Amino acid sequence: MPKQTFTSSGTFTVPANVRRITVTAYGGGGGGGGGGGGSGLNTSGNQGTNGFTGGKSGAGGISANGGRGGLSGGQGETDGTNGAGGPGGAGGHAGGSGTGGTGQPGGNAPGGAGGGSLGLSGAGGSGGNGGAGYDGSGWNGGGGGGGGSGFEATGSVPVSPGQMISVTVGGGGSGSAGGNGGAGGGGGGGGGRGTDASSGAVVISWSTPGGAWIWWLPGFPGPSLLSRLWEALFRRKGVGKRARIDG
Repeated sequence: MPKQTFTSSGTFTVPANVRRITVTAYGGGGGGGGGGGGSGLNTSGNQGTNGFTGGKSGAGGISANGGRGGLSGGQGETDGTNGAGGPGGAGGHAGGSGTGGTGQPGGNAPGGAGGGSLGLSGAGGSGGNGGAGYDGSGWNGGGGGGGGSGFEATGSVPVSPGQMISVTVGGGGSGSAGGNGGAGGGGGGGGGRGTDASSGAVVISWSTPGGAWIWWLPGFPGPSLLSRLWEALFRRKGVGKRARIDG
């Protein structure tokens, strides 16, 4: 079955004799959330920002949403609490598999992994690492959550030969910045930026029309499948007419 794959937005022109197409749309992945900033000597770090949702893909009324961005990691607090990791974003085939790690004194909290791609869906971005607390012993920010993979949708669309159909391919969501570290003393470390996600795609496929020769008797209302019976009865005798039908 012939098909055309779009990895960027464009226009599909329906081939001759084609009356129906199948559209499969894959949304872009969600961006990773930023990690939270670690605490300073006297000041809490800042929370990171959420990753951005991936773009929607589609054509001919069939569309698929992008994956959700991962949520930001929490900031390290001066009251002796680590920043909580940000949850992963919802996705089509795979959500952001990781909630970012919780901060620990003396080390960064890892960001959550992005949701993996299946088929042509956009893969989610990974979350940023949490920032370290001041002097390596303060309270760290939590890691950002990973973005989810793009969603998928498929459907059949009636068309006309030569029709031009607009195709939209959703881009991957941007990863977001981590929070700043808190001030004071050695200062807290800033949270890491979440990574950008990959774009989606749109695949359009169609059937090439075939045909068959059929026979019918003069006076009958045009060719039909039932006239194949007349072909078997009268063709050898040279009776009747024939015409080609598509199907």
